[in-house]
Formats: sequence, structure tokens, C-alpha cells
Amino acid sequence: TIQAQILELMQELKEKLADMLRMEGVVNSADQVIRALDETMESKSHVIPVEKKKDGDLSSRSSVLGSTELQEVSNYVNKKVKSLGREILDGRIELNPYEDGSDKACTYCAYKGVCGFDRAVGGYSYRRLQNMKQEEVMEAIQKANLMDREEIRHGS
Repeated sequence: TIQAQILELMQELKEKLADMLRMEGVVNSADQVIRALDETMESKSHVIPVEKKKDGDLSSRSSVLGSTELQEVSNYVNKKVKSLGREILDGRIELNPYEDGSDKACTYCAYKGVCGFDRAVGGYSYRRLQNMKQEEVMEAIQKANLMDREEIRHGS
């Protein structure tokens, strides 16, 4: 019937809209966290970037980190924010925008009219972002955190 077709179409539209609004980023891999974020998830979440395989394990397409890895990322980000804040307070504010393929930091920057960055002027260039896999990023973060802990331990 037409009513059944309309209901089916509305359900399809609802699922497509949910996929379009699906959150990006990283989710804690703990099952209770995933269930709390998407109570209706079966094989693929329409809310968070998580998918499950038939055996119930998380798919490689899932964007997840364990609690320990999330703590490592949090420690790294906190240290980086403090470091950058100190540099700003010390007056060290460099023009150092990134370029990643066609994506450039300047594209949506609210300060591009006053910052003076211009590739046509000698000495200005974009910083190229490295294309790294999640495992490589985690390894670099863990290494940086370890170096920070060693510096603290040795009083540097």
C-alpha cells in the first residue's frame, strides 16, 4: 500500500539523515561506553563511528581507542596546550599554517586578513602534514609522553 511505502521511505530517510549526522572522531572501545552512546546499535551505528563484525568484535572501520590510549592522547594534548599557551604568553606567535592536499588552515581562518601570511612573499610556506596511520600517531604520542616523563623524572 501507499502508506506502507511512505513509512518505508521515511525510515530510509531517517537512516540516511542519521548517517549524515554521524559523529566523527574517536570513541572509547569499552562495550559499555559504546552501548551508552548508541543504545540501538546492532551491526553499524548511525550515531558514532563504530561497526561490529558478525562475531561481535569491533570492525577495523571503527574509530576507537582503549581507555589507556585515550589517557595517553589526553596527556599529550594537555601538555601541548600548556606549551603553546606559554609560547603565546612569551610573544612567540609564528605564522605556521598547514596544508594537507587541497585542505589549508587559512581557508576558514578568521585572522587571514590581518596575519600577513602570503605564499607570494619569500619565507612563507605551508607546513605539510604527515599522512600517518592511527597506530603511527599513537606510537608518536606514547614516545613523546615517555620522553616528558623521563625529563620530569630526571629533573630536566
